[in-house]
Amino acid sequence: MSNEVIELIDLPRNTLNNSAVGAALLCPAKYEFSQIRKFKQRGSSALILGSAFHAGQNFANGVMVGGNDRPTVEAIQGQCREALPLELTKTQERSGLEIEWKKHKDGSVDTMERLIDDVVKMAGTYEAEAGRKLEPVFSERAFTLRFKDVEWVFNGRMDAGTRQGAILDFKTSEVMKPEITPFIDVQLTDYNIAVEFGDDELMALMPVVTELQQHVIIRPSPKYPNGRVQILRAPARTRETMDARLKNIATVVGMIRAGYFPKVENWQVCSWCGFLETCNPAWYEINQELSRLKADAEKAEKATNPKKPKPAAGKSKGGRS
Repeated sequence: MSNEVIELIDLPRNTLNNSAVGAALLCPAKYEFSQIRKFKQRGSSALILGSAFHAGQNFANGVMVGGNDRPTVEAIQGQCREALPLELTKTQERSGLEIEWKKHKDGSVDTMERLIDDVVKMAGTYEAEAGRKLEPVFSERAFTLRFKDVEWVFNGRMDAGTRQGAILDFKTSEVMKPEITPFIDVQLTDYNIAVEFGDDELMALMPVVTELQQHVIIRPSPKYPNGRVQILRAPARTRETMDARLKNIATVVGMIRAGYFPKVENWQVCSWCGFLETCNPAWYEINQELSRLKADAEKAEKATNPKKPKPAAGKSKGGRS
Protein backbone atom coordinates (compact mmCIF):
# COMPACT_ATOMS: atom_id res chain seq x y z
CA MET A 1 0.00 0.00 0.00
CA SER A 2 1.59 3.25 -1.09
CA ASN A 3 1.86 6.22 1.20
CA GLU A 4 -0.30 9.13 0.08
CA VAL A 5 0.10 12.63 1.46
CA ILE A 6 -2.65 15.21 1.36
CA GLU A 7 -0.99 18.58 0.86
CA LEU A 8 -2.99 21.00 2.97
CA ILE A 9 -3.65 24.48 1.68
CA ASP A 10 -3.21 27.54 3.87
CA LEU A 11 -6.03 29.78 5.01
CA PRO A 12 -5.99 33.12 3.19
CA ARG A 13 -3.85 35.41 5.37
CA ASN A 14 -3.99 32.65 7.99
CA THR A 15 -7.19 34.12 9.39
CA LEU A 16 -10.83 33.20 9.66
CA ASN A 17 -13.86 35.26 10.66
CA ASN A 18 -17.57 34.83 11.28
CA SER A 19 -18.58 35.57 7.69
CA ALA A 20 -16.08 33.08 6.28
CA VAL A 21 -17.20 30.33 8.69
CA GLY A 22 -20.84 31.08 7.89
CA ALA A 23 -20.18 30.87 4.16
CA ALA A 24 -18.28 27.59 4.53
CA LEU A 25 -21.05 26.02 6.59
CA LEU A 26 -23.86 27.23 4.32
CA CYS A 27 -22.10 26.19 1.13
CA PRO A 28 -18.36 25.35 1.02
CA ALA A 29 -18.25 26.48 -2.62
CA LYS A 30 -19.34 29.94 -1.48
CA TYR A 31 -16.26 30.15 0.73
CA GLU A 32 -14.06 29.07 -2.17
CA PHE A 33 -15.59 31.69 -4.47
CA SER A 34 -15.21 34.56 -1.98
CA GLN A 35 -12.00 33.77 -0.11
CA ILE A 36 -9.84 31.73 -2.50
CA ARG A 37 -10.94 32.38 -6.07
CA LYS A 38 -11.89 35.99 -5.27
CA PHE A 39 -14.99 35.99 -7.45
CA LYS A 40 -16.79 39.31 -7.65
CA GLN A 41 -19.99 39.69 -5.67
CA ARG A 42 -22.37 42.50 -6.52
CA GLY A 43 -23.20 44.82 -3.60
CA SER A 44 -26.69 46.06 -2.84
CA SER A 45 -28.30 49.32 -1.81
CA ALA A 46 -29.65 47.59 1.32
CA LEU A 47 -26.09 46.73 2.38
CA ILE A 48 -24.95 50.32 1.78
CA LEU A 49 -27.84 51.62 3.89
CA GLY A 50 -26.85 49.30 6.74
CA SER A 51 -23.20 50.37 6.54
CA ALA A 52 -24.19 54.05 6.66
CA PHE A 53 -26.35 53.49 9.74
CA HIS A 54 -23.44 51.65 11.40
CA ALA A 55 -21.18 54.61 10.61
CA GLY A 56 -23.51 56.93 12.50
CA GLN A 57 -23.62 54.65 15.53
CA ASN A 58 -19.87 54.14 15.50
CA PHE A 59 -19.44 57.91 15.53
CA ALA A 60 -21.96 58.47 18.36
CA ASN A 61 -20.76 55.62 20.57
CA GLY A 62 -17.11 56.46 19.89
CA VAL A 63 -17.65 59.99 21.16
CA MET A 64 -19.13 58.62 24.39
CA VAL A 65 -16.35 56.04 24.84
CA GLY A 66 -13.96 58.98 24.61
CA GLY A 67 -15.62 60.49 27.70
CA ASN A 68 -17.90 63.05 26.05
CA ASP A 69 -21.66 63.49 25.88
CA ARG A 70 -23.53 61.77 23.07
CA PRO A 71 -23.62 63.93 19.94
CA THR A 72 -26.85 65.60 18.89
CA VAL A 73 -29.33 63.66 16.81
CA GLU A 74 -28.64 65.99 13.90
CA ALA A 75 -24.89 65.31 14.09
CA ILE A 76 -25.48 61.54 14.05
CA GLN A 77 -27.88 61.86 11.12
CA GLY A 78 -25.26 63.94 9.33
CA GLN A 79 -22.67 61.19 9.75
CA CYS A 80 -25.09 58.63 8.30
CA ARG A 81 -25.91 60.90 5.36
CA GLU A 82 -22.24 61.56 4.57
CA ALA A 83 -21.36 57.86 4.81
CA LEU A 84 -23.77 56.77 2.06
CA PRO A 85 -21.87 57.97 -1.04
CA LEU A 86 -18.59 56.82 0.54
CA GLU A 87 -20.00 53.33 1.13
CA LEU A 88 -21.38 53.25 -2.42
CA THR A 89 -17.96 54.08 -3.89
CA LYS A 90 -16.16 51.64 -1.60
CA THR A 91 -18.55 48.78 -2.44
CA GLN A 92 -18.31 49.31 -6.19
CA GLU A 93 -14.53 49.66 -6.15
CA ARG A 94 -14.18 46.48 -4.09
CA SER A 95 -16.32 44.40 -6.45
CA GLY A 96 -15.69 46.20 -9.72
CA LEU A 97 -19.45 45.98 -10.33
CA GLU A 98 -22.36 48.40 -10.14
CA ILE A 99 -24.46 47.80 -7.06
CA GLU A 100 -27.92 46.27 -7.27
CA TRP A 101 -30.58 48.81 -6.35
CA LYS A 102 -33.20 47.08 -4.24
CA LYS A 103 -36.65 46.60 -5.73
CA HIS A 104 -39.50 46.98 -3.27
CA LYS A 105 -42.82 45.17 -3.13
CA ASP A 106 -44.68 48.23 -4.38
CA GLY A 107 -42.60 48.21 -7.56
CA SER A 108 -40.41 51.16 -6.56
CA VAL A 109 -36.62 50.99 -6.67
CA ASP A 110 -34.01 52.43 -4.32
CA THR A 111 -32.24 55.63 -5.27
CA MET A 112 -29.52 57.54 -3.43
CA GLU A 113 -32.09 60.19 -2.46
CA ARG A 114 -34.34 57.51 -0.98
CA LEU A 115 -31.45 55.95 0.95
CA ILE A 116 -30.51 59.34 2.39
CA ASP A 117 -34.11 60.02 3.43
CA ASP A 118 -34.46 56.55 4.97
CA VAL A 119 -31.20 56.51 6.92
CA VAL A 120 -31.87 60.00 8.36
CA LYS A 121 -35.31 58.90 9.55
CA MET A 122 -33.96 55.59 10.90
CA ALA A 123 -31.19 57.32 12.84
CA GLY A 124 -33.67 59.78 14.33
CA THR A 125 -36.07 57.03 15.37
CA TYR A 126 -33.28 54.91 16.86
CA GLU A 127 -31.95 57.83 18.89
CA ALA A 128 -35.42 58.62 20.24
CA GLU A 129 -36.14 55.00 21.24
CA ALA A 130 -32.75 53.58 22.25
CA GLY A 131 -29.60 55.43 21.25
CA ARG A 132 -29.69 58.15 23.88
CA LYS A 133 -30.05 55.56 26.63
CA LEU A 134 -26.83 53.75 25.74
CA GLU A 135 -23.77 53.76 27.99
CA PRO A 136 -21.12 52.27 25.70
CA VAL A 137 -17.72 51.12 26.99
CA PHE A 138 -16.44 50.15 23.54
CA SER A 139 -17.46 50.79 19.93
CA GLU A 140 -16.45 48.98 16.73
CA ARG A 141 -14.02 46.91 18.75
CA ALA A 142 -11.79 44.53 16.81
CA PHE A 143 -10.88 41.20 18.42
CA THR A 144 -8.48 38.36 17.67
CA LEU A 145 -8.75 34.87 19.14
CA ARG A 146 -5.56 32.81 19.18
CA PHE A 147 -5.51 29.09 19.85
CA LYS A 148 -2.91 26.73 21.26
CA ASP A 149 -0.73 24.77 18.81
CA VAL A 150 -2.17 26.42 15.67
CA GLU A 151 -0.92 29.32 13.56
CA TRP A 152 -4.25 30.60 12.33
CA VAL A 153 -6.39 33.13 14.21
CA PHE A 154 -10.09 33.97 14.35
CA ASN A 155 -10.88 37.66 14.18
CA GLY A 156 -13.81 39.99 13.93
CA ARG A 157 -15.33 43.25 15.07
CA MET A 158 -18.09 43.96 17.59
CA ASP A 159 -20.49 46.89 17.18
CA ALA A 160 -20.69 47.98 20.82
CA GLY A 161 -20.65 46.92 24.46
CA THR A 162 -22.37 48.68 27.36
CA ARG A 163 -21.56 49.46 30.97
CA GLN A 164 -24.30 47.02 31.97
CA GLY A 165 -22.44 44.13 30.31
CA ALA A 166 -24.54 43.88 27.13
CA ILE A 167 -22.93 43.17 23.75
CA LEU A 168 -24.79 44.97 20.95
CA ASP A 169 -25.09 44.09 17.28
CA PHE A 170 -26.85 46.59 14.99
CA LYS A 171 -28.94 45.31 12.08
CA THR A 172 -31.01 47.12 9.47
CA SER A 173 -33.97 45.31 7.96
CA GLU A 174 -37.11 45.63 5.87
CA VAL A 175 -39.14 43.53 8.29
CA MET A 176 -39.41 42.55 11.94
CA LYS A 177 -37.17 39.70 13.10
CA PRO A 178 -38.42 36.63 15.03
CA GLU A 179 -37.86 36.86 18.80
CA ILE A 180 -35.71 33.71 18.66
CA THR A 181 -33.12 35.41 16.40
CA PRO A 182 -30.51 36.39 19.04
CA PHE A 183 -30.66 32.92 20.60
CA ILE A 184 -29.52 31.22 17.40
CA ASP A 185 -27.24 33.91 15.92
CA VAL A 186 -23.71 32.47 15.95
CA GLN A 187 -22.26 35.95 15.40
CA LEU A 188 -23.38 36.86 18.91
CA THR A 189 -21.79 33.63 20.18
CA ASP A 190 -18.50 34.72 18.62
CA TYR A 191 -18.78 38.10 20.32
CA ASN A 192 -19.41 36.44 23.66
CA ILE A 193 -16.33 34.25 23.15
CA ALA A 194 -14.28 37.31 22.20
CA VAL A 195 -15.05 39.02 25.50
CA GLU A 196 -14.72 35.88 27.64
CA PHE A 197 -11.41 34.81 26.06
CA GLY A 198 -10.20 38.08 24.55
CA ASP A 199 -7.39 40.44 25.44
CA ASP A 200 -6.92 41.92 28.91
CA GLU A 201 -8.11 45.39 27.90
CA LEU A 202 -11.36 44.07 26.49
CA MET A 203 -12.02 41.93 29.57
CA ALA A 204 -11.33 44.97 31.76
CA LEU A 205 -13.88 47.02 29.83
CA MET A 206 -16.52 44.30 30.26
CA PRO A 207 -15.66 41.95 33.16
CA VAL A 208 -18.97 40.07 32.83
CA VAL A 209 -21.25 39.54 29.84
CA THR A 210 -24.81 39.86 31.11
CA GLU A 211 -26.78 39.91 27.86
CA LEU A 212 -26.58 39.71 24.08
CA GLN A 213 -28.71 42.16 22.10
CA GLN A 214 -29.65 42.74 18.51
CA HIS A 215 -30.89 46.25 17.78
CA VAL A 216 -32.90 45.91 14.57
CA ILE A 217 -33.63 49.22 12.84
CA ILE A 218 -36.44 48.74 10.34
CA ARG A 219 -36.73 50.87 7.21
CA PRO A 220 -39.54 53.39 6.77
CA SER A 221 -42.72 52.09 5.18
CA PRO A 222 -46.30 53.33 4.70
CA LYS A 223 -47.16 51.73 8.06
CA TYR A 224 -44.11 53.16 9.85
CA PRO A 225 -43.12 56.34 7.98
CA ASN A 226 -40.09 56.95 10.21
CA GLY A 227 -39.10 53.32 10.58
CA ARG A 228 -39.11 51.53 13.90
CA VAL A 229 -36.77 49.84 16.37
CA GLN A 230 -36.85 46.25 17.59
CA ILE A 231 -34.55 45.22 20.44
CA LEU A 232 -34.05 41.47 20.74
CA ARG A 233 -32.37 40.04 23.83
CA ALA A 234 -30.74 36.74 24.78
CA PRO A 235 -28.80 35.71 27.90
CA ALA A 236 -25.04 35.31 27.74
CA ARG A 237 -23.96 32.04 26.13
CA THR A 238 -23.12 29.06 28.31
CA ARG A 239 -19.59 27.67 28.37
CA GLU A 240 -20.88 24.53 26.61
CA THR A 241 -22.31 26.61 23.75
CA MET A 242 -19.07 28.54 23.35
CA ASP A 243 -16.96 25.35 23.41
CA ALA A 244 -19.21 23.79 20.75
CA ARG A 245 -18.77 26.87 18.56
CA LEU A 246 -14.97 26.72 18.89
CA LYS A 247 -15.00 23.06 17.83
CA ASN A 248 -17.26 24.06 14.94
CA ILE A 249 -14.72 26.66 13.81
CA ALA A 250 -11.88 24.11 14.05
CA THR A 251 -13.86 21.70 11.88
CA VAL A 252 -14.34 24.37 9.22
CA VAL A 253 -10.60 25.08 9.26
CA GLY A 254 -9.92 21.38 8.64
CA MET A 255 -12.34 21.35 5.71
CA ILE A 256 -10.78 24.46 4.18
CA ARG A 257 -7.21 23.26 4.56
CA ALA A 258 -8.15 19.97 2.93
CA GLY A 259 -9.50 21.92 -0.05
CA TYR A 260 -12.97 20.37 0.30
CA PHE A 261 -15.48 22.77 -1.29
CA PRO A 262 -18.57 20.91 -2.54
CA LYS A 263 -21.52 22.86 -3.95
CA VAL A 264 -24.76 22.82 -2.02
CA GLU A 265 -27.43 22.91 -4.71
CA ASN A 266 -30.37 23.88 -2.57
CA TRP A 267 -32.81 26.39 -4.05
CA GLN A 268 -33.60 27.99 -0.70
CA VAL A 269 -29.89 28.57 -0.07
CA CYS A 270 -28.89 29.43 -3.63
CA SER A 271 -31.67 31.95 -4.26
CA TRP A 272 -30.15 34.26 -1.64
CA CYS A 273 -26.49 33.75 -2.61
CA GLY A 274 -24.56 36.68 -4.06
CA PHE A 275 -22.57 34.29 -6.26
CA LEU A 276 -25.57 32.67 -7.94
CA GLU A 277 -25.05 34.73 -11.10
CA THR A 278 -21.53 33.25 -11.45
CA CYS A 279 -22.06 29.81 -9.93
CA ASN A 280 -25.30 28.83 -11.66
CA PRO A 281 -26.42 31.30 -14.38
CA ALA A 282 -29.50 29.22 -15.26
CA TRP A 283 -30.76 29.29 -11.68
CA TYR A 284 -29.95 33.01 -11.49
CA GLU A 285 -32.21 33.73 -14.47
CA ILE A 286 -34.98 31.63 -12.93
CA ASN A 287 -34.60 33.51 -9.64
CA GLN A 288 -34.82 36.88 -11.44
CA GLU A 289 -37.94 35.76 -13.30
CA LEU A 290 -39.59 34.50 -10.10
CA SER A 291 -38.88 37.84 -8.43
CA ARG A 292 -40.48 39.68 -11.35
CA LEU A 293 -43.54 37.41 -11.31
CA LYS A 294 -43.94 37.85 -7.55
CA ALA A 295 -43.74 41.62 -7.83
CA ASP A 296 -46.29 41.65 -10.68
CA ALA A 297 -48.66 39.41 -8.70
CA GLU A 298 -48.45 41.62 -5.62
CA LYS A 299 -49.04 44.73 -7.73
CA ALA A 300 -52.08 43.12 -9.38
CA GLU A 301 -53.43 42.04 -5.99
CA LYS A 302 -53.23 45.59 -4.66
CA ALA A 303 -54.97 46.95 -7.75
CA THR A 304 -57.77 44.36 -7.46
CA ASN A 305 -58.24 44.60 -3.70
CA PRO A 306 -57.43 48.16 -2.58
CA LYS A 307 -57.31 48.76 1.15
CA LYS A 308 -60.54 50.04 2.63
CA PRO A 309 -60.23 53.49 4.23
CA LYS A 310 -60.22 53.52 8.02
CA PRO A 311 -63.35 54.92 9.72
CA ALA A 312 -63.07 58.55 10.77
CA ALA A 313 -61.97 59.17 14.34
CA GLY A 314 -64.79 59.23 16.80
CA LYS A 315 -67.13 57.20 14.58
CA SER A 316 -68.43 53.80 15.65
CA LYS A 317 -69.11 50.92 13.28
CA GLY A 318 -72.76 51.90 13.31
CA GLY A 319 -71.89 55.40 12.13
CA ARG A 320 -72.78 57.12 15.42
CA SER A 321 -70.32 59.18 17.40
